[in-house]
Amino acid sequence: MARTPNQDYWEQVIADQRDSGLTQVKWCEQNDVNIHNFRYWKNRLKRDENSNIISSATTWTLVTASSPTSTVKPSMSGTGEIDIQVGKVK
Repeated sequence: MARTPNQDYWEQVIADQRDSGLTQVKWCEQNDVNIHNFRYWKNRLKRDENSNIISSATTWTLVTASSPTSTVKPSMSGTGEIDIQVGKVK
């Protein structure tokens, strides 16, 4: 997703507060920034950063049964898990 000027602005505001050594409330009071907006953007940017880390770390692997004694069965539990059995090993 493309970055917006608003995101860049709030990243700078959050960095300024962090570097100031002041609490969020004190810094917002001194800089005429609404504390609720500050916290909203801090949480939103953190959430966006975490989702980018998770999505960029996701890799997929094709799993197929290669012999008559091998089976690959999708779990029906809805958890995204699979059971793999090769011979007597599961």
